[in-house]
Amino acid sequence: MSKILDIAHDMAKDLVEVGAMDEVTMRTVESLCLPEKKVFLPQDIRRIRTTNHLSQPVFALISAFILHQAGLNRTDFFDL
Repeated sequence: MSKILDIAHDMAKDLVEVGAMDEVTMRTVESLCLPEKKVFLPQDIRRIRTTNHLSQPVFALISAFILHQAGLNRTDFFDL
């Protein structure tokens, strides 16, 4: 996050604490302050997998489990 977004996020949290901002607006501010999503190229994924000594099936299983825990599925990320 950039320095400016950090400051804006801290100010918004303070405003919620004193009752000057509601939770819905805070969620909007938080969504705007999220860092950019990193794009992983196939070679990045392979490097991560091999560095952690994981086979492709095990890596896929772990990835699916993480998505499931977050309430997401592969179609949220890929056009299948």
